[in-house]
Parts: sequence; structure tokens; C-alpha cells
Amino acid sequence: MRRTPSPSPTAAAAAILLSSGAGLLLPPALGALPPGYEDEMWCAPGECALYVEYPDGMAGPASMFNKCHDASTGVTTDGVWTGSLAETVPPDG
Repeated sequence: MRRTPSPSPTAAAAAILLSSGAGLLLPPALGALPPGYEDEMWCAPGECALYVEYPDGMAGPASMFNKCHDASTGVTTDGVWTGSLAETVPPDG
């Protein structure tokens, strides 16, 4: 007879959350892109890079945690991401 391994505590907790309907409150999973697609972030002239903090345990692509911020207007926008495998061209400036 073959023994079935027991699920890890994390998998068991996730199964309980999902079966109880609490999974509806969880954000969608965001996967990180492989190296070469989000290597450098470019902001418009006059903007600076801003690191966005999320609760511990949050994972995702670099663009989720890094934005461009214009201190004179208070507006935060997405940066332009380039990398050795991406076809995105960095902006002038």
C-alpha cells in the first residue's frame, strides 16, 4: 500500500481558507518576472523613484514595489521598465 504524504501546514491553511470562502478576500497572485524583463526603471525628468511598502509576505514583480513620484504635484505613476530581454526602449532624458 502506498502512503500519501500529508499536506504542509501552509497548504492545509490555504485549503481551509479557500473552502471557507475567505479566499475571496485574498488578492490575486502576482508572479515576478524572470531576470531580463524588469532590470531598470525609468522615470520622467523631475520624478524620483519611490519604493511602495506592502504587508510582510507580499510578493510580486519589481514594478509592484517601485513607482515614479513627482514631488511638485504629488502624483505617483508607473515607471518604464527595461531589461536585456525586453523590447521596451527607455525614454529620452
